Amino acid sequence: MAGWSGGPECFGQQLSAPLVPQRRYRLTGWLHQAIWEGFAHPGAYEVLLATGPSPESGVVVGRFADTTGPFWEERSFEFRSPADANLRTWIIVRAVP
Repeated sequence: MAGWSGGPECFGQQLSAPLVPQRRYRLTGWLHQAIWEGFAHPGAYEVLLATGPSPESGVVVGRFADTTGPFWEERSFEFRSPADANLRTWIIVRAVP
């Protein structure tokens, strides 16, 4: 997935199988901060589990921390899936300005 944290952006993907309710998971990703003249926003991303491809149907399960520079940085967090995780078949990543 790819995104830009300078605007109201979100992107996602349908899961190949639903998560198990109330189970602990770890999500890891690599983020890269784009820097060019007049723009150097570190950005952060909330991660939601949703019933469809819209963040309005989602619940936030975690957040990737801000980036610190123009290089790839590994970010991860652990979360416990919600009780209705089997109904939430989309993972949505939403930029946090």
